[in-house]
Amino acid sequence: MFDKNSTAALKELSDYKICGMVWLQGESDSIYPQSASKYETNCKHLFKTIREKVKTPDMPIIIGRLHKDLPKSKKYKWPLAPKVRAVQEKIAHDDPNIYIFSTDEFSLKKDITHFDEEGQKNVGKKAGEMMVDILKKQ
Repeated sequence: MFDKNSTAALKELSDYKICGMVWLQGESDSIYPQSASKYETNCKHLFKTIREKVKTPDMPIIIGRLHKDLPKSKKYKWPLAPKVRAVQEKIAHDDPNIYIFSTDEFSLKKDITHFDEEGQKNVGKKAGEMMVDILKKQ
């Protein structure tokens, strides 16, 4: 997360503030029951730790919810994707500074896992627009 290199890089900067984070992850946690069952605890711990490291306890975090079609992938197996999606919703519901958006309308590659070029652009645009709106309200 914050290794020696990233910590050193931040020390080199002057007059900066990390004001938000976008989280687009969860596929690998959708493979095994033990990973899926720890997803909420692990995410909450990670988010808390990052907020502490950047000294911004209310830093907004935006979650890009797992795509609804992940379980349809024939190349990869994500049997617990619906469970992880539900946990992502719960995490956002439980913390007033965590937001979530659906990625369901964004296009995927043929592997039905990774976003294609257009899908990546749309994810970035959606997350960026959300973050700008959130920061304007602070």
